[in-house]
Amino acid sequence: MPSVSISTGVEQMIVARMASGRYASHDELLHEALLILADEDQHVAALQEAIAEADSGNPGTPLEVVFERLKRKYEVTTAT
Repeated sequence: MPSVSISTGVEQMIVARMASGRYASHDELLHEALLILADEDQHVAALQEAIAEADSGNPGTPLEVVFERLKRKYEVTTAT
C-alpha cells in the first residue's frame, strides 16, 4: 500500500478511534471506513436513481400502498 499524507485533523480522528480500543489495528480501522464509504455510495446511487425516476414523470408507488405494505410487514400478531 502506498504511503499517504493526512491532515492533522484526520490524524487526530485516527488516534482517537484507535484509543477507543474498538480497532485492533490501523488496517482494521481503514477497512471499516472503506466499507462505510461503499455503503454510502450505494445509498447515493439509490437516491440518484429515485430522483431520476421522479424527474422522468413516474409518480412511483402511492403512499397508501406503501403504508399498507409497511403495516403488514411490521404487524405484530398475538396468539389468543
